Amino acid sequence: MGGKRKMVGHQAVIRWRGERILTLGDLIPEAPRVVFVGYNPRPESVNAGHYYQGHGGRTFWTLLQASGLIPTPAGGDFHDDVALGRGFGFTDIVKRCGLHPPDFEEEYTYGGKRLRRLLFKSRPQVISSVYKGALARLTGLDLTNRWGLLDETFGESRLFVLPFPYRSAKDISLHMRQLRALLTRSRQ
Repeated sequence: MGGKRKMVGHQAVIRWRGERILTLGDLIPEAPRVVFVGYNPRPESVNAGHYYQGHGGRTFWTLLQASGLIPTPAGGDFHDDVALGRGFGFTDIVKRCGLHPPDFEEEYTYGGKRLRRLLFKSRPQVISSVYKGALARLTGLDLTNRWGLLDETFGESRLFVLPFPYRSAKDISLHMRQLRALLTRSRQ
């Protein structure tokens, strides 16, 4: 990665499995209400320095807005910054940038250990999937045909499985509204 480069947004250079890589830093607020977990950052997100900048990611932001979880960002603001201000965090099980989840089990094993330590330390009220396969790998749970709030917990954190992007927009919106209701109840 020779030379200094100007970092943009939430870009970070980290040591990943002995190699320095450019990625997105973990966005974890001090007292997280919810932390969304994805597989790994896509190139367009790392280049922009903000989470979920690809086509699917922009759809994710639109659905979060429609559910009332976050407001529409003001001009020049990014969704992840607005969400962070509301106590929402973002991370990935694997920090190596790529177009698809890595196929290498070692990446998931390494990332899972790192992420478990981070989440146990930050103790979010809720840990939610962006892509449920990442949450399944993190927790070791079989999430086949399981959506919404789970009975199982991760330390003190509740687990929530969003059906994004696997189900219809109507199903996804329903579950996002359920997540909003859960977060509203937990604030009271």
